[in-house]
Order: sequence, then C-alpha cells, then structure tokens
Amino acid sequence: MLVILLRKEGRSRMMEQVGLALGVVTSIGILSFILKSRDNPLYNFASYTYLGVSIGYVVVSAIDIIVKRVKIISSDPSILVPMILGILFFTRIQREFAWISSYAMVLLVGTGVAIFAYGHAQSMIIGQISAAVIIPSNIDIGWIILTIATIVTIFYFTFTIEFRGTTNLIPRFGRYFLMVLFGALNGSTIPERLAYAISTVIYVLQALGLKV
Repeated sequence: MLVILLRKEGRSRMMEQVGLALGVVTSIGILSFILKSRDNPLYNFASYTYLGVSIGYVVVSAIDIIVKRVKIISSDPSILVPMILGILFFTRIQREFAWISSYAMVLLVGTGVAIFAYGHAQSMIIGQISAAVIIPSNIDIGWIILTIATIVTIFYFTFTIEFRGTTNLIPRFGRYFLMVLFGALNGSTIPERLAYAISTVIYVLQALGLKV
C-alpha cells in the first residue's frame, strides 16, 4: 500500500513539474513575440498549444453538457429545443446543407440581441437620458458636463442636419468628448495588461528558481 502511495505521489510530482515546465516554455514563447516583433517557432508553438488546449477543453465541456442534458430529457422535454438548434449548426460541414444552420443562427442572434437590448436599455439609454434631463436639486459641475456631453454627442451622430459656421462647433465638441471617452477606456486597460505581463514574468522567474 505504501509503495502504491509513493508511486502516485511521484507521478503527481512529475505531472506538476511537466506542467510547470510547459507553462514556462509557453510564457517565454508568448513574450518572445515582443522581442522579435514577428512570428518565430517558439511563439508559434506557444500560441498553437494554447489554441489546441482551449479548443479541446471547449469540446470536452460541450460533450459533458450534452451527456448530462440527455439524461434528463425524460423529465424536461424542453431541452430538446436547444439541442436540436445546436445540432443544426453541424450542417455547415456539408456545403449543400449549410443553409439549414441559418435558422439556428437567426434564432441565436435574435435572442442574444433582444436580451442585450433589454438588459442594457435601462442602464445605458434610459439611465443616461434621465441623468441628463432631470435637473437635480443641487446642480454641480458634474451634471453640467454630463448634460453638455450628452447633447453634443447626440448632435455628432446626427447626419440629417448640415452644420455650418459656428454651429459646426457642436458636433466637433461631441467628437472631443468621444475622444476623451475612448482614451479613458483604453487607458484603463493598460494597468490590467501590465499586471498580467508582470505576473507572467514573476511566474517564469520563480519557476527558474529565482527569488522575486
């Protein structure tokens, strides 16, 4: 019994070391793209490995979900509807039957758009209009900027009216507000990307036995 436990422990350690080595190699491979600024064999190996593992995980997870759903069809026959729609997507493998998958695609896209519109209408459309139109009891500079930004941005996307002379300043300020918005969104993602890069470098250095 002790021998079996030692063998299992040795195998687990070996698999842990293999996973650690593979993680270091793939991390260095991805970072090598930054150094050479082009594809190289190590980067291709890392990217193809990541892609293959991701696809394999998705396929195994999908098969597991299908097997679980099949077991409960008798208690919940409505599960047949999404299963049939999912099977229709496989008709794209044969070009002469690819048109059948368009029905499933239409239902998927239509349902997704409806859910997205319903979920975001209150927060992104109604909430924005209410915040800009309803005058608060204590008017501050934030509400003034929000109202002006909303109005000029709407005029920026109004293409049925031709703005000339001084009126052209209205959509121009809308473009400026959009530039500030996109710049802030892009800038907010930089610290997150840097955190990922730093954590990857620390992971590689610690795997090589260096104290960081």
